[in-house]
Amino acid sequence: MATERILTPLPGCEPEIGYALAALEDTRRRTLNIIADLSQRTLDWPPPFERNSIGSLLYHIPAIEASYLYIDTLNQPFPAAIDALFPHPVRDAYGLLYHVEAVTLDDYLQRMAAVRAHLIEAFCALTLEDFHRPRTVEDYTITPHYVLYHLCQHEAEHRGHIQEIIQAIELRG
Repeated sequence: MATERILTPLPGCEPEIGYALAALEDTRRRTLNIIADLSQRTLDWPPPFERNSIGSLLYHIPAIEASYLYIDTLNQPFPAAIDALFPHPVRDAYGLLYHVEAVTLDDYLQRMAAVRAHLIEAFCALTLEDFHRPRTVEDYTITPHYVLYHLCQHEAEHRGHIQEIIQAIELRG
């Protein structure tokens, strides 16, 4: 049987929002497939060609997702339950991704799933009008529709980084 490449809108939302969330979920499924069996050594390995380990990227992805959900879409600070998921800063003193290590794959997966559950709940509660309503955040204007588009792209780009790191480790032996 051939693989199906069909997006079905997430239930419980406006269909247009459900389709955008389905694309985001497909992006996550693809990420989860490539990280499914990574060892702690692989998660923590600092690649020579870039500063970020896979673990640092897996910490960064849901942190940015939470930021776009709460700051850009809902215009509110992180609730305590989300804030507690991020004991480290996202960036270091130089503006680079904070180096995270000695965090298990299960911990990364739980963090990613928790943030995603909050995001889906919040987006399914939006009306279509609110989904397209611009919000002003600091020095830019953004819509929730753009947020989902950006989060798909953000995660896909970092998935590419993760794949490059895995390949480098495999070449090293």
